[in-house]
Amino acid sequence: AAAGGATMATYDCDAPVRSLVAVGGSDATMFAAGTQTIRGGNAVHIVSHDRDRDVARCAAVLTHPDGEIWSMDARCSDGGCGGVRDVIATAFDGVDGTSRGGGVAIWRLPPSLDPRGDPTRGDLARVGTIRSSDLSSDLSSDDPGIPRCVRWSPADPAVLAVVADSFLAIVRVDAQGAPDPKPIARGVHPGVPSPSCASFHPDEPHVVAACVAGPDVHVHDARAGLDRPSQTIRGAHALQVRGVEYDPGAAGARLSTCGDDGATRTWDVRASVTKPVTWGGDAGVRDGHAHWAWCVAHNPEYPDRLLASSGGDGAVRLWRTDGGCGGG
Repeated sequence: AAAGGATMATYDCDAPVRSLVAVGGSDATMFAAGTQTIRGGNAVHIVSHDRDRDVARCAAVLTHPDGEIWSMDARCSDGGCGGVRDVIATAFDGVDGTSRGGGVAIWRLPPSLDPRGDPTRGDLARVGTIRSSDLSSDLSSDDPGIPRCVRWSPADPAVLAVVADSFLAIVRVDAQGAPDPKPIARGVHPGVPSPSCASFHPDEPHVVAACVAGPDVHVHDARAGLDRPSQTIRGAHALQVRGVEYDPGAAGARLSTCGDDGATRTWDVRASVTKPVTWGGDAGVRDGHAHWAWCVAHNPEYPDRLLASSGGDGAVRLWRTDGGCGGG
């Protein structure tokens, strides 16, 4: 794999970070990082990039009262794609919160987050909650499991996909962020390992990249059926793939991944023989994560230039990619 020559900045969340997503508007380069610790006190950290000093800073620490955050995604509050990404969805286990059994919560970020000022501290503003039991109320399984992954559809921001241990559900969320607890579509996968990560193609609502269990990444096209992938990146990582995200500015040509080997990579999915650029974690590539790399996210305002990764070492790393990706 080719090595990336990125300039990197690091912010320490002081807890494992399993979920990461870009937030804010065009005037800021911010990411929301969700912690996952069994000791409680989980929170969403808003990490910003100070372009003048090229350092990572904390803009806010917002308490998440519903337990460990397994996954997180963000969208604009007006339902559009060009505004401020200030509505987030979290998949949680409810261990140290009030919603036992896990579920999905919708939150509103504070209206004024100054990436250059002192950190804002407080609670997330809850908009609505869907319990896992509500999404699986008529399933035969006594234990549907907790949600592991949530993703907004880029083609329709009112649609949210929820992946749990035994089912996949699609729910509709109104413009203000309030969810309808009755899913508009649902599929059951009993006995099958649930996907650890997924990402919709930025321009094709039928195409999704996902990893179930292992080192491979599979790209599915629903128009051809979901039984078999239309493309597979084999051995994307030496161990389990934990995070996958399409570059929103590359028309589906680039896909970034991270995994248990601590590496973060970007792939050219158009190539018949895919070779990635590795930003960290391989031999000869410095500054990979010291523990599992759990999540990867592109900033929507600088999609081909700024990439973030987070992991079990509690670090959020910002990578200056400058449009780099693997060739065929």
